[in-house]
Amino acid sequence: MASGGWQSEQYLHGEISPRELIDRLGQFQGHPAEFLVNLLAVQCHLSGAASGAILRPAENGQVDVVAVFPLLAEGTSTLPYWLARAAESIS
Repeated sequence: MASGGWQSEQYLHGEISPRELIDRLGQFQGHPAEFLVNLLAVQCHLSGAASGAILRPAENGQVDVVAVFPLLAEGTSTLPYWLARAAESIS
């Protein structure tokens, strides 16, 4: 999955303003999955949320996790509680 870090790290350290963060996101040239992670990072930081996800219903009542911020650890087999609850709410 995406690295998801340049915007959030610079924003957290006060190196760029919210406006610059949004401008950079609008000029993002990377992979679409990275864009979605960075979009979530921007939304979380601007709203004060600790985490966020983009979910979509899939076949057979399943839910696809399209993007998540912060990124899950490599090899994670169990979703964090908040993400599992969010997925349950739309399945």
